[in-house]
Amino acid sequence: MLVETYSQRERFWQQAQTEASRACASGYDQASGYLHQLFEAYQFNCDVSDFEQCFKRFVTKNSGRKALLKRLNDLL
Repeated sequence: MLVETYSQRERFWQQAQTEASRACASGYDQASGYLHQLFEAYQFNCDVSDFEQCFKRFVTKNSGRKALLKRLNDLL
């Protein structure tokens, strides 16, 4: 599963942003799930620095979504 997630990471980042853009609790939950899955996949592939760069961009784009950022606290 992690290998598949990593190989499709761009799609997962896009899905996370799509869900975050819904600006509702269920969207934030879905986005958080995608990001946690991505983090595990990047860890598995020894590429945490790339995750951190992408994650920073995601957080910057969504800095006004405090409820979302709360769900991502353990990744910050």
